[in-house]
Amino acid sequence: CRFTYFNSTDHTTGSINGPPSSARVYAPCVRGWYKGAKADTAGTGTYWTGLYNFASGGIGITASQQLVSSSGSFLGAVGLDIMLEELEGILDLSDYEDDDGEATFTSFIVDANHNLVATSVSGYAFRNGAQVPAINCSYRTVSSYKTE
Repeated sequence: CRFTYFNSTDHTTGSINGPPSSARVYAPCVRGWYKGAKADTAGTGTYWTGLYNFASGGIGITASQQLVSSSGSFLGAVGLDIMLEELEGILDLSDYEDDDGEATFTSFIVDANHNLVATSVSGYAFRNGAQVPAINCSYRTVSSYKTE
């Protein structure tokens, strides 16, 4: 667990730049992404969260991975935040339109529970503070997704 300082180092050299502009206690070992990676002792040690609101703003998911020693002892976990807005940008179909400007195909990502994570048409995966089940999506092509 760490005590994190913000805006206290030079971004080019990493040297301390004076007193921090703010500080907070950040305890990664109590976060869901950390606990999920640590708990996966039978698999690869990889864990994916569901969509959630980031404290820094925006909606996204976190992928995490166990870190283990050469003897197999758990050392910790590392996490990577992926913003929903960024996923939708990756799936953006602006380059894949027919002559009428319609998307030639629709891309979307669903989780293991068949909830949308991201779609090529932005704004469909997360509404009213919750993930949207693919089958309930108001975008017709996505709602026809078969779960079997």
